[in-house]
Amino acid sequence: MMYSVFLDTNILLDFVFEREPFFDDAVALFQLRADNKLEFYISSLSLANLACNIQRQKRNPRPILNVFLNWAQITAFDKEIFLETMPSAFRDFEDGLQYYSAITVKDVDAIITRNKKDFFPSSIPVLTAGEYVKRFN
Repeated sequence: MMYSVFLDTNILLDFVFEREPFFDDAVALFQLRADNKLEFYISSLSLANLACNIQRQKRNPRPILNVFLNWAQITAFDKEIFLETMPSAFRDFEDGLQYYSAITVKDVDAIITRNKKDFFPSSIPVLTAGEYVKRFN
């Protein structure tokens, strides 16, 4: 059985930029994907944010984006996502957008983020990469 997880932008950044002390947990999560044990969902907003951060480092984002485009399903943003987020209880607007993008995924098992508190009041379990890997194993 394959599980589905929605990755927040910070997980992608931790992995791509090898940010410590979060990199090892991101690697373990991505290893589960490489072993075909997980299906990743990523919002188009996260990919745009990732590309901007890569370009700030004077690097070409296209090769890295291609990896994610091959490894993940990409959720779209539309007007409805914004309309749902606007009146919501999410204090962090961007995380609200991520949440409402995540709930468009049928049977998503968890949102993986480093900022769990920003996903209150999520109806989907919210875990760090390390927590998810421990639960998975």
